[in-house]
Amino acid sequence: MVQRVTSGPGFAEPAGSKPDYDQIVIPLGPAGLSLSIDGKPAKTTWARGEAVFIGRGVAHEARNTSGKPEDLILVSIR
Repeated sequence: MVQRVTSGPGFAEPAGSKPDYDQIVIPLGPAGLSLSIDGKPAKTTWARGEAVFIGRGVAHEARNTSGKPEDLILVSIR
């Protein structure tokens, strides 16, 4: 499934969130998002079209740190 989503300024996914499917996150522009996967240091600098993979059942934490809406494409592989 492919979705275009907007991460609002207050968006936060708590540490330890685990998707039931593989997920690819792709920002549609430079983005102010913090994404930590499996306890590794958070990725905080994003370029347009850059893709990051989150594996099924892998713990992660995500937050919108920009203070403005951020547009993303999410690819969910079930």
